[in-house]
This record gives sequence, structure tokens and C-alpha cells, in this order.
Amino acid sequence: MPDNTPSSQSGRLSPEQQTAYVREFQAALRELSKYNLLIPRISVDGIYGPETVAAVAAFQRAHGLSATGQVDPDTWNLLFYEYNRITNLQAPANFIAPFPSPDTVISLGDQGSVVAIIEVMLSEIGRYFHNMGSPEVDWEFTETDAQAVRMVQATAGLEETGGVDKDTWNTLVETYNHVNRPLYDPDQTPNLP
Repeated sequence: MPDNTPSSQSGRLSPEQQTAYVREFQAALRELSKYNLLIPRISVDGIYGPETVAAVAAFQRAHGLSATGQVDPDTWNLLFYEYNRITNLQAPANFIAPFPSPDTVISLGDQGSVVAIIEVMLSEIGRYFHNMGSPEVDWEFTETDAQAVRMVQATAGLEETGGVDKDTWNTLVETYNHVNRPLYDPDQTPNLP
């Protein structure tokens, strides 16, 4: 059987580098095998043995490459392209940080996208806690918004200013995240044994 190790292909890798190189693509192959049953699941052991050769060849066949079982540049690039594509699909969505600064206070008359985000959060919280009401999303911080904020502040034990400072913002975000992903619909009775 030919030696498929990276050092035999390039002649430049130390044994430690070779093992790290093999482990790297073995880990990627192992992850991809979860999504493509044609790729055998292998151990990540740094040894370019028959199981690794078979997994590389299966990956190559599945992607229209010549099934040599050797990790050439085309195989390496496609392997990590697919690995990155799959892991990006699983990753959570990026978050935005719209609150301007820690010392900002959003108050009556303020306008803009941060106000709209606050109103959306208040609206969702209001749908869950029916006694709070649900402010209109109009991009302007009104007395109706301030009243809803005061209710949230009172419930959270914060000073009832009606303005949205950093602590109130964090409370709104935490409450919004909680009510926007309930374990069950609050209007339904959960199935009990």
C-alpha cells in the first residue's frame, strides 16, 4: 500500500506536523460523516491508515473527485469548504448590539431604530403578559412606551423611570428572549402524564 501521508507528498512536514495535519482532516471528515452516510465514520487519531484512506475515497466519490484516498489540494479545499459550510449552517445567527452605549437612556421623544427594537420587545412581552398592554411600533418613544417600560421595571425591581437605560435594556432583552421562545404556548395546557 502506498504511503499517503502528507510528508511523503511534500517532504517538508515533521512527524508532529504530519500527525496534526492528519488529525485536522480526520476531524472534518468525521463531522461530515454525520451528514453523508456514504462517508464512513473514522477515529481522529492522526494515523493515515486504511480507515482514513477509505473515508477520503468515499468523500472524493461523493463529490465527483477521483477516488484516490489521498488528500491532494483539491480534496483538502473541498473537504474544508464542505466542513465550513455545514458548521456555518449549524451556528447560531449573529447578534446585533443596537444599544448605543452603556450611559445612554432612551426616553420620551426619542426616535429611531433602537426605539423600534424596544417597541418590538415590549409588544412581544405584552402579548405574553396580557395585563401589560402592547405598544405600537412607530419608531418614536411615547408615553405608552414609557408606561410599559415602567411596568417591566417595577416587575424587575428596577427604578421606575420609564426610560430605557442599560439595565432596563438588558431586562427587556432577557424577558423578550424568554417569552419569545416559550416551552409551550401560554394559552395551552401542557400535556401532563
